Parts: sequence; C-alpha cells; structure tokens
Amino acid sequence: MPRSLYIPLSMVCVLLTITLSRAVQAAGSACNAPPLSHTGTRVANVTTEPQLQSAVTNGNVAKALEFRFGTTGSEAKNNLTDAPLGARDGATFAQSNNYLAATPAMFVNPARADLHLLDTDATRASVIGRGVVLSAVRDDMDGNARPAGAGYTSGADELRSPPPSGGARALRRSASGRWFYDPGLGKSLFLTGVYTAGGDYAPAQDNFWCNQNTPHGGLAIDNAFQDRFNHNYIRFWTMESTASTECASNVTMPMVFARSQSCCAADGGNLFDLDTLDGSYFAKLKSTLNMLPPGRHASVMLFEGAGNQDKDFWFYSPMNQTNNINTDQGTVDMSTVHKTVAQGNSSYIWGRQKAYVERLVRELSEYNNIIYEIANEDGNGSIEWQQAVAEVIRAADTANPHLIGMSFRWLTGNNPELYSSNADWIAPILDPSASEAGDGRKTVVFEGDHSASVNNKKPSAEEVWRLFMRGYHVSVLAYHLPLPMEPVLMSMGRAAYFANKRFADLDAMIPQSGGASPASTGYCLSNTGVEYLVFQPGTGDVVVDLPAGAYHYEWHTADGGSPAAPTPVEKRAITSSGGSQTFSQPEGANILYIVKRGG
Repeated sequence: MPRSLYIPLSMVCVLLTITLSRAVQAAGSACNAPPLSHTGTRVANVTTEPQLQSAVTNGNVAKALEFRFGTTGSEAKNNLTDAPLGARDGATFAQSNNYLAATPAMFVNPARADLHLLDTDATRASVIGRGVVLSAVRDDMDGNARPAGAGYTSGADELRSPPPSGGARALRRSASGRWFYDPGLGKSLFLTGVYTAGGDYAPAQDNFWCNQNTPHGGLAIDNAFQDRFNHNYIRFWTMESTASTECASNVTMPMVFARSQSCCAADGGNLFDLDTLDGSYFAKLKSTLNMLPPGRHASVMLFEGAGNQDKDFWFYSPMNQTNNINTDQGTVDMSTVHKTVAQGNSSYIWGRQKAYVERLVRELSEYNNIIYEIANEDGNGSIEWQQAVAEVIRAADTANPHLIGMSFRWLTGNNPELYSSNADWIAPILDPSASEAGDGRKTVVFEGDHSASVNNKKPSAEEVWRLFMRGYHVSVLAYHLPLPMEPVLMSMGRAAYFANKRFADLDAMIPQSGGASPASTGYCLSNTGVEYLVFQPGTGDVVVDLPAGAYHYEWHTADGGSPAAPTPVEKRAITSSGGSQTFSQPEGANILYIVKRGG
C-alpha cells in the first residue's frame, strides 16, 4: 500500500513513481539514472519544497515533480508543491487537485525539512481537506490514517483537526480531587509520561535552548514511544528568552512576541515588538497538539519562570528593554517580570502578558486534552502573580474551562503556598519514598524535574509505584532518570494499565498509607470489598484485610512484559470469611491485584 511522503530539495531530481501496488521507486538524485518506464502510475499526496532549501538545487528547480521515460496513463493528485508538475522524454500524465503554491509559512520547519502542516488560515483555505478521496492512499507520512476529516488533505501530512468540544468537555478534577476526570469517557484518569530536553517538549518553538546537551538528547518522545510504554501524558514547555550566553548561537524561535523591522536584539535578530503577538507561535503549538492521538494529554506551559532568575537568559529576553522597540514599559528587570502591578511589575508589562494569555486561551479553547501550567519553577516571580494569571485564564476560558496548574517556585517557594493557591492542580516538591497519601485538596502531579533539581530525588521504578499508591500522577524529565530508563518507564505504563483499564472506578480507589492501609506493606489503593492494588517494595508474604466474599487475585511484575497488556505471574481464586488474608509472593512479582468475583 502506498504511503504519503515529502521530498526535500535534495531529492527533487529523482525519477519518482508511486503505483497502486508499489511504494516509492527512486533512481538517481543527479538525474543520471537508467530509464524506467511505467504505465498507469499514480503520484499522490506528495509534498515537495524545491525552493525552500535553495542550497541544493540539482539543476532542476523549475518542476517539483516530473514524469519521464515514456511513462503514460499516469495521474498526479492531491500533491502539495511550490512549483509546477511536468513531463518530458515522451511521458504523459493527468493532474488534478494539486496545490502548487505552497509557502514556507505553511510548514512547521521547512529549513529542517520538517514539512508537517501548520493549522493556519492559508492551509485551511487551500490544503486541509481540499484533496479527493484516494482509496489506495490510506495513511500519511507518519502512518496516521487518512482522511482525518471529511476530505483528504493535500500533501504528505494529514493534519488532524482538534476534537470537537461538544460543550465543556475538557479534563476536570475527579470527585475525590485526586485524579483527573475525562467527561468524554465518563471516567477518572491517572496521567503519566516522560519528556526530554529537546524540541519534542517545546512544541511551539525550534532550537530549544541547549537541547542537544543531555545524555538523553537522542530520545524522541513521539506517539510510537508513548504507545510502547503505555504513557498518556506529556509536559509541553516554552522559553521566554531566545538564548543564553552558554547557547548564544542556538536561537530559540518563535517567541510569543513578534520581531519588528528594526535591528538589533542581543541574539542578532531584529528587535521585538511587545505589542504584536507572533501568530506562528500559536500555529506551531496547535499543529503539535493536533498530532496527539485520542487518549493522549498534555500540559501547556505559559511562562518559563526558571530562566528569569538567570541574568544570562535575561540578556536575551524580549522583555529586556534593550531587545524591544517599546519605550513606555517603565523600569523592568528580571526580578519583576513575573510580579503583579502591586509588587512592582510595570502595568504595561502586565497588560502585554495578559494579552498573550487571553490569545492563547482563545486559540486552545477547543482542545479537551490539555491542562495549563502557569510557569516552571518561577523563583523570582510570585505566587500572587501566578494567581492573577490563573484568574485571567478563567475569565477568558468560560466556554470550555481547562484546569490550571502551579509548580514549585525554585528555591524560594514552598508546598503550603501551592495547596492554598487558586490552582486546580499542583506540582510540589515530593519525596517519592516518604510522601503521605494525597488528601484531594489538590490534584497532585509528581514532576521529577522539580524534585530531582531540589533534593536530587530521581524516581526509580519502585518510587513510581510508591507515588501512584499515594494518589499522585507521575511526570518525569528523561535526563533525571537513572540509566537504563526502561524499568521506570515500564512501571509508569503498568500503573496506567491498572488505573485506566483494570479498575472499575479509579476514583473509588482510596490511597491508604502506613497503619491505615488494609495491606501489610502500607502501599495500597482500595475500594473496600471490591478492588485492591497492593505494592510490595520488598520480599515476603502480603497480608490484606478482606471483607467476607469470593475474590480473584493476580500477581504481576512492576516493570516487566508489556505495560499495556501484562501477563500475570500467578492468578488464583480465594474465599475470605472476613479479616486478614495472606498472599504468598511468587518470585519476581511485587504487584498484587485483588478483585471481587464478578468484578
């Protein structure tokens, strides 16, 4: 079955044939391949950009695609190019539903041959859903099924539209307050996932600061990776400075604010205009969100607070008066950018931040699979400023309200201020091995980046289970994980399997810790008399207090086998007359699942 593809300039001068029975055949990037002749060739859903990378032309920029060497009876449909299609050497073809006026602004990053589409007015008018149905072309260049909507999208990328909101269907807090709740599914969810220090976790920006300087820099957190480990959550980042002195040549763009026509900012580009928001920032963010499959969730960060504590970052910040054309902003330095007017922040800076937040909320209103994170480790900022931002979000987000989160403020913050804030969910500093069970005052996400940075607590596979059993969600930054990472990642996915697939009602599973736990290990999620999940961090028999009744039980490994479809190490039935029941631990197993028969 043919697959859609894109061709950067280095492949423009090829003999390209896509037939109904074969995928791509290419010969000779220097146009000197031996002739091949085909009849009934169909070239469909190809994206080319021969003039977007002008460094390599191969002497053939006049035509985006050519039929050659006597090929007859051919068709070219649904292709997206910035140059005409053509034929020579006796070839003939028919063409229809091709868009031949592509521009760089239609793509995520054409300079790096990333020709995923952006969701813009131009692509909606001419590309998205504008192709004809081709039964032989069933997926796009990423393997996603097409069409995604009513019509095929021209080119190689079948851009997914945001799911229809159908009313207020964004994630909510569960009734207990511990878990997230999906109104579309009608069930509570445990969220877990990993992200890297690279572009895949800063979806609106390219050249994320020093993204190559990490031991896990080659790790790509794509949909296939998350499917492999049964993860359903990713933390999306943003940067407020284009560079730092450590990575001055690695300019992050776009920023929230657009460049002006005047030179020059500290990074060598034009000065910023704080009165103009850069539409490409929002378009790139939405394009990434559109690629998340059903069931995948993301937090969207509005401000990157940690960088504002570093003078090297402030040197390159658009808010720095030396980097913008705006002369009426008052006195602003890196210690006042994230503070309310009452605490010294220029009212004009606050007004611009407010305009950005309102625009972001409008742009993302229809996305049900996101939650907001106001700022990352905003040490020089204030909890009052974050609460003011939260109120701006709520005022603008009335049609489909999204949950709002606050993270630990780097070094100057504390957990009590998060619990008493107006946030819906929080990411405090947690010790995975010593935290008490969540009480539901806030929905709590263990964010490994915060805990690893402050107290060097890098979560192990065992600590993932301790956190889950306490009623916390788990998100980790890859370079804070011990190597090899697989045991931790597998444990996260295995926890998600029980929480989101096995439990009859996650919200009814109460985390019990210490002496209050019905299990001798002290780590148990339980719906008394219905379901129990017990973690055994050591070795030895497990004793569980069970009401009278008939039960099935299974022993599982915490991090072995398939996270999404594990095979029990042992599976048996038991009848309890009420009181303590002893379960012998099989070798290699440390997760005990008990469910009432018929449950």
